[in-house]
Amino acid sequence: MSNARRSLWHPSVVALLSILTPLVATAQPLLPPGHPPIHANTGSGGEAPAMSRRSSVMPDSELAPGTVVIEAHDPDGAVVRGAEITLRVLQRSPAIGERHSELHARTDDRGVARFLDLTGGSERHFSAKVAYAGATYTTDPFRLEPDRGIRATVYVFPSTSDLEKTHVGSLCFIGISLKDDVFQVDVTLRIINVGRVTWLPDGYRFELPTGYRAFLVPEDAGPVRFIEGSSTADLTGTVSPGEHEATFRFQIENPSQSFLPWEQQNTILLDLKPPPRVLRSTVWVDRAPGMRLGIAGFEPASVTRSHEGVTGLVATWAASDPSSSLSTIPIRLDGIPRRGSGPFFTVLGALLLLGWGIGDLWSRPKRRGPAPEDASSARERLLQELMAVERAFRTAAIGPRTRDQARRTLLEALARLEDLPASPRRFG
Repeated sequence: MSNARRSLWHPSVVALLSILTPLVATAQPLLPPGHPPIHANTGSGGEAPAMSRRSSVMPDSELAPGTVVIEAHDPDGAVVRGAEITLRVLQRSPAIGERHSELHARTDDRGVARFLDLTGGSERHFSAKVAYAGATYTTDPFRLEPDRGIRATVYVFPSTSDLEKTHVGSLCFIGISLKDDVFQVDVTLRIINVGRVTWLPDGYRFELPTGYRAFLVPEDAGPVRFIEGSSTADLTGTVSPGEHEATFRFQIENPSQSFLPWEQQNTILLDLKPPPRVLRSTVWVDRAPGMRLGIAGFEPASVTRSHEGVTGLVATWAASDPSSSLSTIPIRLDGIPRRGSGPFFTVLGALLLLGWGIGDLWSRPKRRGPAPEDASSARERLLQELMAVERAFRTAAIGPRTRDQARRTLLEALARLEDLPASPRRFG
């Protein structure tokens, strides 16, 4: 890229590209589905100064058992006075389940906060949280050791919610898999901050496709995470210098698996609108026979195999100049395997047979009422059909939607059978 063209970029994007370019050039194509195909480091020439300031938790033999000392520093190593410190305690045991508690303190003139006479043990887990300038910084979880204390060092930074004042960029991975009647879409964003300013996301979001459902965020999501907005996935948390990862999942209907044959389609269009500063995006789709993946603006999809032996279709886009900004990811899947008409006609035939039987029983009371053995036989047939539907579902011959439709119809037939008038008694 020429100097003239590079000057069109925001300085933070230029800095990010200088770090991320080696990742794009050397990324491994054979990676497990559902995981970003990018390295864990940030590339070429060592870490940026702010990124080298990592929070740490270490046992300290100079501290008495049951003691936790938290030190707060700025990016230059100077102490931070008056920072609010929260020590979170999680106690897990079979007897009491989970209990959460918190202890609070502030750093003194030396930038230190102390927590004394704490109870340790394998059931108790601790983590420290430092609040500073509107941002929150956390340590990794730790346990107390029986013969010494713990010293934790936390680095804090100035913060802003203005993305243009940061050196933040993202790598995006989208994994799509077929799950019976739906497509499951997993989106992972690896956010890299190579500056000296913490970013507090505000309005940074993915726009989700119409008709999405079952939005889900992992239970163990960290301090940087997605939350569900109005048809969006909104990023929230504290993006301090370094690398962070946030993931969410949603589902969309698979039109090829519709129960009605005339509604089945073998093409789907999935349009995702990513947030700004996505500098590389990779889309993985679990491969099925005859299925094709196309994404406008991306490299042509190729067939690859993960380390676990799963075959997928992969397409990639990488930023190269200002004209290639990624404003949308228009995913098109063609040749999706159809369910076919077999399950529909199987269920239709069974329901027609049952309808004929119920209709016959319904008309008998006008004459002399159904014999008890007739109603019992019909009830037995209905129960057998219910069991056959369950067996077909367990063997994956039908999906959950087909099972639910058949169960509902059969249960309604059972209810109508119970409402039939009894046969008149005959007296000698």
